[in-house]
This record gives sequence, C-alpha cells and structure tokens, in this order.
Amino acid sequence: MHTYCLKLSFLLFALLLLTGCNNDIFIDDTPPSSSDFEIAIGEGKEVTFATDYLRSIQLQLDRFSYDWTTYNEYGYTQTYNDYTRLYLMDVSSSLPFISRVEAVSNDLTVEFVQEKLGKIKISSLKNISGENVSGRIKLEYSYKTEYVSFTIMREEEEGHYIITALTYEPDISNDFRTTTSNRITINNRGPNTITQSYCVENICQIYVRFETPSLRNFDIDTDSEFPLVEIPTYIQTAETEMVTGKFNGEKVRYSEELSYIKPLDSASVNGLSFSAVYPVEIPPMSAAISNMTISRIIMTAKGSLRISNPISGRSHDLPTTVTVIQPFFYTFNWKISPLDE
Repeated sequence: MHTYCLKLSFLLFALLLLTGCNNDIFIDDTPPSSSDFEIAIGEGKEVTFATDYLRSIQLQLDRFSYDWTTYNEYGYTQTYNDYTRLYLMDVSSSLPFISRVEAVSNDLTVEFVQEKLGKIKISSLKNISGENVSGRIKLEYSYKTEYVSFTIMREEEEGHYIITALTYEPDISNDFRTTTSNRITINNRGPNTITQSYCVENICQIYVRFETPSLRNFDIDTDSEFPLVEIPTYIQTAETEMVTGKFNGEKVRYSEELSYIKPLDSASVNGLSFSAVYPVEIPPMSAAISNMTISRIIMTAKGSLRISNPISGRSHDLPTTVTVIQPFFYTFNWKISPLDE
C-alpha cells in the first residue's frame, strides 16, 4: 500500500510538472489574418496578428522616401523625414504606444491605425504616383518573422499626360570606348578596275537613349509630339583640354526608342570630318577591305522628366537617365587583297 501511494504521488507530481511546462510551451502562433491584398484609394484593410513573444513591428513602403508622422497615446507627435520604413513597436526601445502613423510623399499618403497591440488598419488616402506601390508590415517574434504584404493601388484619372520638359542634375559621367573593325568589304570579280567609295558618317552616328522607367505607369498622349530636349555632347574648342561631356545646347526629340543623330565635326580631335567620303580603286579579282578605328565618349546624365495632365492639372517629375555615345576621333583606310578564285 505504501509503495502504491508513492507511485501515485510520483505520477501526480509528473502531471503537475508537465502542466506547468505546457503553460510556457503552448503559445498563440496564429498567422496574420490577411496578407497579399490590395487597397484602393479611400479604402482601408484591417489586419490582426498574434502578440505572444512579439518583439517589434516595422512598417515598410517601397518606391519613394516618406515623411513619417507618429501619434502616440499621450497626444504627442514625432516626424521622421525621408525614410522608407519605421518601427511602430520595439520592445528593446522606450517607444510609447503609437496609435496612428501617417506616411506622406509628394504623390502618396498611407495611414496606419493601431487600436491595440495586435490590430492594425491600413488606409490609402492618396496615390497619384501613376503606379501601384507595395508595402509590408514586418512582425518580428522571438522565434520567427512574419510579413503582411499589401499594395496601395494607383488612383485612376481622366485625360492623358504630355511630356513638357527635361531638366538635369549638374554632373555628367564620362566613359570611353575605342574599337577597331574591318566591317566593310567590297569585292571586284570582274575583269576591269572599279572605283567605289564609302561615307564614314554611316558608322559614326551619335546614339541617344532616354530611360524613364516609371513613364510606363502613365497614360501618355501619343498623338502629341514629344518635345525637343537638350542632351550632353562633346565639342572641341580652343579652351578644351580634355574630352568631356557638357551641355552645349544640342537638342533632340525625346523618344522611348534609341535615337540616331548625325555626328558633330566640331568634336573631331584630329580634324577629320565625320561626313568624309573615302574612294578606292579595286583591281580585277580583288577586294577592298576597310580598316577603321573609332574612339567614342559615353556620357550619362541624370535628370527629371516633367509630365502634365491638362485635364486633372497634375504634374509629375519622373527620374530619367540619358546616355549619349558620341565619336570624337577616327582613322580610316582601305586595304586591297586578292580574291581566291
């Protein structure tokens, strides 16, 4: 009987021990109530999530830098400028409970309302950026990380945008490339000597590429002609000591495609014209093979493309990169070689 009581006591003790441990082992591991959802202008979405062992909450928004204004439970506000993310809660800091956050850029405003820990409502107040903007709530737990992903949908508007201007930052980056090629071959399989010629302008064109990635997010009026805009170029002057790109007043029409323009003789450092024609006499059963070396400057400038909607009155400045590849030196000669019969 005594042995039986000891066994029963041991079983009861083990049961109590396991029960006590279970209070620490079993926690609320429920995933967030929603994720990967869209929020239209003027609408909001509420998300709930587990708070056991929650260490931090971070709000994240893509595409722009934002001014974040926090409103805490005591009525105080704090603004953090030019950030893409902000901590709403962090147990390692002395942050008070924040009940509301507003993230603002020129084109987008998003509001986060935290009624209580574990419950956040995300609202889209404005998005005239022309594109859908992604965001996340990062939930950092002691044992895992969860993400609530969402998309702030762009606001639809009437009318079309037109391109009105392109302005540049002052700095221009310069790179250089020299190529040697034998790309032109003229065969003469006849019995008589022939004379042919080649204009080097055909392979000395200036290449211009405009890159404005966010332009695709706007309804552009394609019936309206794109404006003439300035591009960086190199021009040789008496004061010029280095080959470097500058804004010299050269303009081309803005285009979403690669543009080609005539080379500038004012850029030739050895005085040869880029529109020169080189004749050659080719004997019978021979070939004329060109030998050409071209040096080019590659100029890259960053700026802002201004687009405007005449109906809505809205305007946007879109980041733009312009790359100009321009020849400034060349040599050209012909080599005569017999043809194999």
